[in-house]
Amino acid sequence: MSFTNDIKSTVKLTADAVTDVTSSVVEKARLKAKAVRIKQVIKSDTERRNQAYMELGKLFYDNHKDLAEALDPDTCVVVEKTSIRIDKASRRYFELITQSDNITLSSENTDKIKQAITDKTEEISTKTKAKASEISDKTKAKAQEFSQKTKTKAKEVASDFADKAKDKINDFKAYVNDDEESPEEFDF
Repeated sequence: MSFTNDIKSTVKLTADAVTDVTSSVVEKARLKAKAVRIKQVIKSDTERRNQAYMELGKLFYDNHKDLAEALDPDTCVVVEKTSIRIDKASRRYFELITQSDNITLSSENTDKIKQAITDKTEEISTKTKAKASEISDKTKAKAQEFSQKTKTKAKEVASDFADKAKDKINDFKAYVNDDEESPEEFDF
């Protein structure tokens, strides 16, 4: 009987240990998730604060240019030169976009080119759809075959597992019954 009690206490200790380990893993995961969320808040707020600093600096520069030049003339020169360059580049960009919008194909082959492109696009689309359908059919067939094999294998494994479990239970019952008949073997 003491052997059975030892097994029971060992199982209980093991279960308690597993519960403790599981609890600590869950707690660590929860704390790490919180830490990640807090890190995201820090990053987001830092970006928001930096944007506010930039806007505040721009506002200060726009309203107090003379004071800004007195405090940091080198930075003010950079602001002035880059502002002029950005204005020039923006005007040139819009000129180029306007020019590109005004360009049209001006040859008698334009319609032929458009028709050839349309025909080729339709041909490619048709071939692509046919190939996709073929691949889909093959994939479905393979999936059904795999599913059937998996079901069969799972049934075999489950049956083997159940048989082994029954054998282990019977062995354990026989062992426990043998123990109860001769307890003096384990008395120390």
